[in-house]
Amino acid sequence: MPRFSIVIPTRSRPQYLQVAVPTALDQSFDDFEVVVQDNASDIPAQEALAHITDPRLKIMRTEHKLSMHENWEEALSHASGDYVMFIGDDDAVMPDALRTASRIIDQTGTELLSWNSSSYGWPNHASDEKRDRLTLNMCTGLTEVNCLTLLRKYLRLEASIWQLPSIYHGMVGRSVIDRVREMTGGVFFDDFLPDFFAMLMTSLAGTKVVRSLSGLSMVGWALGSHGGSQGSAEDTLRRLHVLCGEAKLPLSTLSISGTDCYPSPFTGELSCLERVRDRFFANDPTLQIDQQAFFKRMLSTVNDEAVPYDAFVRSVHSFAAREGIAKDTYVVPPRVPQQETPPFGPRTDGMGQITLIDVDGALAGLRDIGDAVQFARAVLGDGEKRGEVAQAIDMLNERLIGMQSCAMAGLRMGRTGSVS
Repeated sequence: MPRFSIVIPTRSRPQYLQVAVPTALDQSFDDFEVVVQDNASDIPAQEALAHITDPRLKIMRTEHKLSMHENWEEALSHASGDYVMFIGDDDAVMPDALRTASRIIDQTGTELLSWNSSSYGWPNHASDEKRDRLTLNMCTGLTEVNCLTLLRKYLRLEASIWQLPSIYHGMVGRSVIDRVREMTGGVFFDDFLPDFFAMLMTSLAGTKVVRSLSGLSMVGWALGSHGGSQGSAEDTLRRLHVLCGEAKLPLSTLSISGTDCYPSPFTGELSCLERVRDRFFANDPTLQIDQQAFFKRMLSTVNDEAVPYDAFVRSVHSFAAREGIAKDTYVVPPRVPQQETPPFGPRTDGMGQITLIDVDGALAGLRDIGDAVQFARAVLGDGEKRGEVAQAIDMLNERLIGMQSCAMAGLRMGRTGSVS
């Protein structure tokens, strides 16, 4: 039994899979397997990956299409590692991810490991904000928190759902997987929104989660992805239709119970949370959803480009009516023009330290997420130790010499200190 399983569910996206799999296999650690779960792809993954002969690669296939959560469950059934992580077929694993993860697990004894990922928007992404944008996570360090404490913070929206322990771009120990299955009656991904469901359930089943502030994987956003901003409201709605249709559920399942809210990423998250609450902690007074906090968050996202403004406003009023919130007690933000694409360059935290650097992938000559991983590796080092931000900036500048200047990419910003 290997220590780690990297699992990649896929369907009919060989152009991404052929990049993702080599990043998973290119590790400075040997005790692992890569499981590709082919969901009846038009071009079988076995054919798309025929050039890869690494014995650590396992390619499984279903001959009929499964819903996303069913395919993820099938994929998990073929993973034999002590710790399991999932990535999408347009994502990537950093070269020293498993060595770093093994060290952290040995040091802390954690069953759950999460991290802050870098991200990359493939050149074909529909959104101007995401396309050709490499966002490098510059942070280091570890944090450790009790799972239920973190879940309670999320229920009050003092933490994001993405801060919860996750098997998707995170690692979950076999013991936690077994406990979740005991809770659900044998299934780990027991909801048609598998990533949200798994985050909530691992929070209930786990004890503590260790978070690496430096990323062990890279989130990819490509055309056709379920996750990430896809640009237009029409495209988002079409993908939600597909998601529900494959699970043989009405689109209203993505709405909030007792409302006629327009389906959106926000309503999907809250509807999944309420389904998990009703099944697993409805009678626990210490685990209560702060619906007022979720309503305020809904108001703050009313100009989300993934949902038509008028439809979102109607959704706000419907949610308010369910919660008994009078219309004269809140103000819906006015429609605003689509925001300009954020500039490239550094982003800082409240202390003025650089935590992220946005790089223009087109100027840097990045063709795909494989190139992005190698670029990140050159800048960030081996994942065990991050140098000063100034050194990273110098390396970025050197890489971009001869292009239409580093100033255009927003990277020539001088020596500003270090990231601890």
